[in-house]
Formats: sequence, structure tokens, C-alpha cells
Amino acid sequence: PEHSQANDSQANEQRVEELSVELQSLIEDDAIVTDELLVITKDSDSLYDVVADEGDTVIDTFDAEDETIASVEISGDLAEKMAEYEADPNVELVQPNYIYTLQEDITAQATTVDDAYFNSHQWYLGDSTTYVTDAWDNARANGNVKVAVLDSGVQANHPDLKANISKDSYDFIKGTSTMTDINGHGTHVAGIIAAVANNGIGIAGVSYNAELLCYRITQKDKNGIEGANTYHLLAGYLTAVSDSAQVINIS
Repeated sequence: PEHSQANDSQANEQRVEELSVELQSLIEDDAIVTDELLVITKDSDSLYDVVADEGDTVIDTFDAEDETIASVEISGDLAEKMAEYEADPNVELVQPNYIYTLQEDITAQATTVDDAYFNSHQWYLGDSTTYVTDAWDNARANGNVKVAVLDSGVQANHPDLKANISKDSYDFIKGTSTMTDINGHGTHVAGIIAAVANNGIGIAGVSYNAELLCYRITQKDKNGIEGANTYHLLAGYLTAVSDSAQVINIS
């Protein structure tokens, strides 16, 4: 038994060293939340027991079909904590809470534009690159087709979008169904996908009859850089699946 314990201790130390090397570059690149882990267990009881044993704090949880997913605030060294969670038989997966930043910072878009912009600004819908207008002659989505947009939120009262925004839309950062858009990117993307057509305002969405499931998953970090972490991405994705989205956009 003593020999076995020594081997276990040596293996744990080796694993901590490996994780320290892997995590260091991620920390230097601001690619992960440095005091959080993503932890998945079979159920919420197991989750809270495991986290309590580690002396850590559950920040938020999301119940999937056969497991519970949580963002956990850790106390102590990140590599050491990951190794300890990995060794716990009640933990199905543990990983850093990665941060995914937006490639561009789009400021809020104008609330309304003239319908004439369909011809002057949306010429690409009818050219030989996309053939979207030709496709409309053959098939158009109806309100039963749900498209999920995981982004910065959506301007819920936008006159060219509000008719197509689902009541199931959700802000995972604030924990509310009251939707806003912190920088306009989500609204911009939602408009390209399903802005209402033939209403005399704005533009025409590529699938202008589709229902939009908008989920806010992004927020600004301490440096003012906007992005989403693994927990919010996963929560948004699994909710979209649960809400019967046929298409999921994360751009």
C-alpha cells in the first residue's frame, strides 16, 4: 500500500507539471479564465460534493440530459486543481474555462435603414456567388425553422427583427430573457440571417421567415476585450439544441 501511494503521488506530481506547462502559454495569451475551471459530473449532487471537498465555489450550473456542467471558481494553483479534479471518480470532465474573443468589434448598428438598400447594399444575394434570390423562387423557410444565434445578444425591439425573434431567447450573462445587445454584433448577424422582408424597412434576411433564437454569451473582460468562455458557449449550444434549433450560428 505504501508503495502504491508513493506511485500515486509521483504520478500526480508529474501530471501537475504537465498541466503547468500546458496552462502557462494559455494564461500568457489571456486564452483562459485563470481562476475558473469547467467541471462536468453525472448530477448536481455529485458536483456540489466534489466542489465542496476541494474548497472551491460553484459560480453557475447547467443541467444537460445526463450530466451537470458548471463553471467553478477555484482556490489555489490552477494546474494542481485540475489534477485533483481529474483524479476524482465523480468527475466526468474538467478543463480550463477557455475564452473565445470576437474577431472584430462592431459598434451598434443603426436602428432602421431604407428598403432601397436591398438593391444597393445587398446585391450579393442575387449574384453568381450566392444565388439567394434564385433560391427564394424555389424554397423559403417558414416560421417552423429555428436558427440559433450565439453572440452578443440582440436588439429585441429592432423593427426589422422583432417579428422573428423567439420568446425563448436568453441572456446567459445576466440570467434573463430580457434581451439587449452590448455592441451590435449579434443584431447585425441576426439581421443577415432573418431580417423581415417585404415590410418596407431595413433589409431582407437570407432566410427571412425563420424564427431567431438569440442567446447572449459574450461579455467584456477586465481589459475591455469582448468574448465568450467555454461554459457560456456550452450552455448556449445545449439550450439551442433543447429549444429545437435546426441551425446554430456562432460567429
